[in-house]
Amino acid sequence: MTADGTGGGAARGRRRTYEWADPARSAAAARELDGISFFRELIAGRLPPPPIAATLGFGWLSVEPGTVVFEITPAEYQNFPSYGGID
Repeated sequence: MTADGTGGGAARGRRRTYEWADPARSAAAARELDGISFFRELIAGRLPPPPIAATLGFGWLSVEPGTVVFEITPAEYQNFPSYGGID
């Protein structure tokens, strides 16, 4: 296993390990809060993010009526090479 956790050479493939919080608390809060309040609680860290955030490696920066700003830094495991000149 390499220092970045990718598992070594291409012939051996790659490996990724991650953790996520139990989504039950956030799901319960989503039933009680309006949408903006719910996302603000996620951004403030008072609610755990949904597992999809850990799976894809993204988070929220801000939320306002009609606008949610996400943050993601693409990682190797998200690479999709372009073919035929399509970027």
